[in-house]
Amino acid sequence: MLESLKKLMLSGLGAALISKEKAQALIDEMVAKGEVTLEEGKKLLNDITDKVDEHKEIAESKIDAQIQKSLDKLGVPNKERFEMLENRVKALEDKIFKNTESEVETDKDCSI
Repeated sequence: MLESLKKLMLSGLGAALISKEKAQALIDEMVAKGEVTLEEGKKLLNDITDKVDEHKEIAESKIDAQIQKSLDKLGVPNKERFEMLENRVKALEDKIFKNTESEVETDKDCSI
């Protein structure tokens, strides 16, 4: 579910990628018309690409922070907390198993 939510939020970034393609087409057209040189077109496209990538990273960071905030609000443990709880359960299971084993040994000693 969370992955679907993240994909939905990132779909807006897909529009930015399409915009990169449209920018390329527009720049190609400008070069063909002689409005900009090939070098100017390449630089312009690189600037646009860098800006899109920068905004993508910022958006992903904000999305991750918002998802974590929502998980915290719901009380969902993070990875470290989950692993700590998992280790506690394992330790308790080991302790129970050990106590059960010693009870069985005690029962054997008491039998005739």
